[in-house]
Amino acid sequence: MNTIFRILSIASVLGVASGGGAFAQPVANLGPSSHDVIATVGFPNDSYNDGDPHLTTVDGVHYEFQGAGEFVALRDGAGMQIQTRQTGVTTATPYTSPHSGLTTCVAVNTALAARVGTHRVTYQPSGSGAAGMQLRVDGAVVATPGVSGVTLGSGGRVASNVASGINIDFPDGTSMSAFPNYWAAQSVYYLNISVFHTPATEGLMGAMAPGSWLPALPNGSSLGPAPATMHQRFVDLQQTFANAWRVTAATSLFDYASGTSTATFNFPGYPPENPPCVFPKSPPAKPLDRNTAQRMCHDVIDKNRNANCVFDVAVTGEQGFVKAYVISERLEAGATRTNLTDDKDTSPVGGPVRFTATVKREASSSGGVPVGAVQFSVDGARASDPVKLDAEGRATWTTSRLSAGKHNVSARYLPTESSVFLTSTSFDKVHAVIRGGGGPARTE
Repeated sequence: MNTIFRILSIASVLGVASGGGAFAQPVANLGPSSHDVIATVGFPNDSYNDGDPHLTTVDGVHYEFQGAGEFVALRDGAGMQIQTRQTGVTTATPYTSPHSGLTTCVAVNTALAARVGTHRVTYQPSGSGAAGMQLRVDGAVVATPGVSGVTLGSGGRVASNVASGINIDFPDGTSMSAFPNYWAAQSVYYLNISVFHTPATEGLMGAMAPGSWLPALPNGSSLGPAPATMHQRFVDLQQTFANAWRVTAATSLFDYASGTSTATFNFPGYPPENPPCVFPKSPPAKPLDRNTAQRMCHDVIDKNRNANCVFDVAVTGEQGFVKAYVISERLEAGATRTNLTDDKDTSPVGGPVRFTATVKREASSSGGVPVGAVQFSVDGARASDPVKLDAEGRATWTTSRLSAGKHNVSARYLPTESSVFLTSTSFDKVHAVIRGGGGPARTE
C-alpha cells in the first residue's frame, strides 16, 4: 500500500509565531516565489484562509467573511472537517469588500479544530496573552508532536512544523497547514490556514453553488446571484450564510475551559450592518496609512494576497500580517509531499528489496518537479547516503542487508538549498524480512 505524509517547514527567519517557538530554526532553501494562480477549477484542490479572514474557496473564488464565532470552514462527506474560531477586532476604519461591496468590520482566526478519521484535533490558545498555542488530540495535550508527528490511523497524522504551527494529514488525502502569529496590541494569536489537495467541497472555504455569489449552504442549496441592495447582501452573508455554517454545541469539535462553550465565542451580531466596529475586550486597532502598508507588503507577490496584505496592515496597523502572507506564498510555492513504496510486500534474509520515494509539489496549482535528494532511514537511523532525485522526482534505494523481522522504513526529502521547495517526510513503510523466502515482486 502506498503511504503519504507531508511535513511543511517554513523559515523562522521570517519571524513567525510564538516568540521563536520550540520548532523555530533557520531554513536556507526558501528562495524566491513566483506564481499567480491560487486555485484552479476541479478537485482535489487547494483553499486558503488568510489574514482577517480573506478566503479562497476550493474552486478559486476570493471573498471576505468577517463573522465572529465558530464555523465549519471545510468538510467532506467522509467525515473530514475543519472548524475555525473567528474573533472580532475593534477598528476605527471599516473597509469595503471587493467581492460583496459591503462596508464591514474585521475579524481574525484565533483557533481551529478538526476531525481526522475517528479523532478530534484542536489548536487553541493555551491561556491569555502570549502564553502560546496548545495542541490537543481527543482532549489530551500533545506538547511536542515533532516532525514525526502523532499517527491518527488510516492515513491521518498531526505534526509540528518549524513555523511553530501544525500540519495535519487527513484520511481523504487532504493536508492542512496552520501557523500562528502573535498580535501583542490585541493580546491574541491569529492563524493563517492553507489546505492542499482536498476533495472537500462544503463550508466557508467550499465550492461556490451554481449561479451563486457565495459557497453552497449545508443542504447544497444556493443563495443565488448577489442581491441588488447592500442590505440584502448583508442579510445573505452575515445572517443566512453565517448562521448556516455556525457551529453549535452538538457539532463543535473544540475543547472548552470550564464554564465556557461555543456560545462564549459566538457573536451573531458581529459585524454590525452599519459600523462603528466595536468588539468586546478588543482595544481599538491603530491604523497605518495606505502608502506605508504598500511598502511593507512589497514582498507579497500574488496580486490578491498583496491587496489583502495592504488592507490588513492599513486597517489594523498589525505589521505581522506581512510575515504571515509571505509564509503563505512560500508554502504554496514550495510545499511537497513524499510517497514511499517497496517492490515487494516481504523479502528474504539476504534478498534485495527496492524502495522508491516520489516527491511531488503539494499545491494543486503549482507546477514543476522538486529537485534535491532523499534520505532513506530504517528504524529511525540513516540507511544510506542521500539519493539524488531523478527528472521525475523519484529516488530509489536497494538493499539486501535488512535483518529478519519488521522494519520501519521512511524517506525524507532534502531540497536543493537554492530552490523554493520545502522538506517533507513519508509515513513509515513497514517492511517484513523473513527467513526462507520473500513475497513476489510488485509492479508500481
